Amino acid sequence: MQNQIANALATMASMMNGPKEDETRPIVVEQKEEPAYCMTIEEDEEKNGEGIWYLDILQYLKDGTYPPSADKNDQLTIRNLSINYIICGEWLYKRSYDGIHLLCVTAKEAQQIIEKVHQSSYGPHMNVHMLLRKIMRQRYYRTTMKADCAAQVRKCHQCQVHGYLKHMPPMPLHTMTSSLSLLLNS
Repeated sequence: MQNQIANALATMASMMNGPKEDETRPIVVEQKEEPAYCMTIEEDEEKNGEGIWYLDILQYLKDGTYPPSADKNDQLTIRNLSINYIICGEWLYKRSYDGIHLLCVTAKEAQQIIEKVHQSSYGPHMNVHMLLRKIMRQRYYRTTMKADCAAQVRKCHQCQVHGYLKHMPPMPLHTMTSSLSLLLNS
């Protein structure tokens, strides 16, 4: 953990073609609070104003066109990402690994779904993994769904109170049938 910054600097230094003279330029490394892809999606949603993170993929699948600001790298990324998505009617679906098509939802819709599944009759308060699986079984998808579920569980008072209760015995249980058969056979 402590060598991450040193490893990143060493990797960057080995990939750079620096000046041959003795001059060295300082390299500024910024550390973000959350993963970069989450921040990019949120920034895109704020810029678009619509809250649709999958708009570029949808446009590419419908028309075969790219956003005007996309460079060659962005176009390649959009093409590669669009392989995992399909359009059915007016809706965009993501192909899951087990063949189920998951409806892509916006940030607002995802928050409503998370709250509904977490607190309503769909099930009791649950941990992040179980909440995410339950939402995916209902066929919804968002790239940051796991982080959104974790935020919901963190801010839920009931989950914090009852989340760490262990429902396992302190000692391993042994079956009685094997002990009884030994006593009867002797």
